[in-house]
Amino acid sequence: QTPVNVPEIESRILKDVLSLPWGMEIYFLLMRWNPLSQKHYCQKPDNGYRVLVMGMGPAGLAMSHYLSYHGCSVVAIDGASLEPLPDHITGQAIKHYEQFKNDLSCYQGLGFGGVADYGITARWDKDLLKLLYLMFSRNAMFQCFGGIRFGGTMVVEDIWSLGFDHGVLALGAGLPKSLLLPNVTVPGVFQANDFLMNLHLNRAGDLASLNEFDYALPAVVVGGGLTAIDTATEVQAYYVRMVERIYHRYQSVVQKHSEIFVKEGLSDAEFKTLQCFVAQGKEVARVRREALMLEKPVDFSAYIKSWGGVTIVYRRRMTDSPAYQRNHNEITKAMEEGVMYLECLSPIEVVVDDDQQMVALRCRKEDNQDASSNIDVPARSVFLATGAKPNIAYAYSIRAFLIIKMVLIKAMF
Repeated sequence: QTPVNVPEIESRILKDVLSLPWGMEIYFLLMRWNPLSQKHYCQKPDNGYRVLVMGMGPAGLAMSHYLSYHGCSVVAIDGASLEPLPDHITGQAIKHYEQFKNDLSCYQGLGFGGVADYGITARWDKDLLKLLYLMFSRNAMFQCFGGIRFGGTMVVEDIWSLGFDHGVLALGAGLPKSLLLPNVTVPGVFQANDFLMNLHLNRAGDLASLNEFDYALPAVVVGGGLTAIDTATEVQAYYVRMVERIYHRYQSVVQKHSEIFVKEGLSDAEFKTLQCFVAQGKEVARVRREALMLEKPVDFSAYIKSWGGVTIVYRRRMTDSPAYQRNHNEITKAMEEGVMYLECLSPIEVVVDDDQQMVALRCRKEDNQDASSNIDVPARSVFLATGAKPNIAYAYSIRAFLIIKMVLIKAMF
């Protein structure tokens, strides 16, 4: 009854190939030559078709590979900014895969790969994503550009005016759903997708980044899918870096000005939260110094739990959740890192205090219809990972674009 590790099965052959001398070059060869295919065993020459692939997530990358393999010239676009590959790995053959790999704790997203770039690493090794980026960059039939959003920067008519024969929509499975709860608009309620994208694609996790995503503990993640597991794990990991960065910046500002200067413009509740962040950041800095002196790894899971921790709330049993059914290993790893899990709870209200600050998430026990059995899960932040709805954002974007265009034309005449 030992469960099967499906991700390991899917990637074991690739890992074995990459461990060989010149393994990366063998992988690049197999992307252009498939000896198991009797008819289309080799990448075809240019067939004259030009295809625009909109979105560089897993679907967009798969379409780009197969289209270029069959002779189409492919241009892929994505709304995220696309960073260039480091100079030392481009333009040369790489003998050992180890010299290509990076410390994943210091990983900085390149904007390539969509959801694969801002998910956690239990399901997708980010070094493999960078490897895929390098392999695509070597393909003369493929080009990619970041910072171009379909429905904003580009509309349908632009596809044909630019000379493309076909367009491929690979814009994601859907838009995140929101929960209609009392007080759901108070500060501290976030969409899980927004958090993950801001953390990785906008470099919020980089200590030198000015793009921040601030939240307080205890944190509650609502949902039972893999996005909820991703979010809970990253909320816990990023919080340590967030308070550490706030502490160092607070120290530099106080030394240059004063604490009174920092307090100006902040409400009493905001300044109290800042003081909490600074105290926790000071503790993080102390633990890092001690670990460096003793030359031992740092584990902040106990500190995170003492500060309130991260809890996943799901309306059904854990065994019924999509995350458990698709990849139960991620739930196991999340719990090993200190993430807590509460099942059979449905959110009904965001509880606030007299200052309109979130204090708890009120939930109804699904296995008990008695209203008196409602429980309040302590929360200073709530992340919603409650599924998705069809992505029809283009319809709204193009409608707004046409309205603005008509207004400008009328103003001119």
